[in-house]
Amino acid sequence: MAVVKYWVQGDTVPITFAIKDEDGAAVSLVGYSGKFFMRRQGAAANKVNGTAITVTSAASGYCEYRWIAGDVDTAGSYDCEVELTDASSKLATTEPIQPFTLVIRKGLG
Repeated sequence: MAVVKYWVQGDTVPITFAIKDEDGAAVSLVGYSGKFFMRRQGAAANKVNGTAITVTSAASGYCEYRWIAGDVDTAGSYDCEVELTDASSKLATTEPIQPFTLVIRKGLG
């Protein structure tokens, strides 16, 4: 099942992730660092290309990406991925372990 998250253009509240395994159990992020990737669907280049994420609760598998200027300034649908690495492995993952879609819509106000 595809995961879709919704955002409003210009919102800068961090986007959070609960990293889980195939069975829905939290993945420990102790010792991991991460990057966030985001590409508008149909585009050739990433809008966000490997910018660092923050692990907020390593034992419980929570992390977040803190938007910077320009990340969410354009309405549209984006393919996104969180990439986590430790000293010996790389884990490209989201909730569940797959890329997800972020839909950014224009605000009403």
